[in-house]
Amino acid sequence: MLDSVKLWKRGVRTVAVTFDTFLVAAQDQAKAMAMPDIPIVVIPHIEAGEKPEDFRGRAEKALADIARHLDLDGAHPQNMARA
Repeated sequence: MLDSVKLWKRGVRTVAVTFDTFLVAAQDQAKAMAMPDIPIVVIPHIEAGEKPEDFRGRAEKALADIARHLDLDGAHPQNMARA
């Protein structure tokens, strides 16, 4: 969270990314650093027994959310991942 806030305050658009289990802590940190509205993308935490391929859909959604928050006009998440 600290890195995201520092970058944002320097004028670099950024998005914080966290697992859902850490969302409240991330929001509290953002408020403490006077940036309560900084974009945060939340990824559901991996459940026991999940396979890597089960997580792929969540990762793709997170990447699309990041692109949306960064306003990357039509950037396709798959192309971003390869960049």
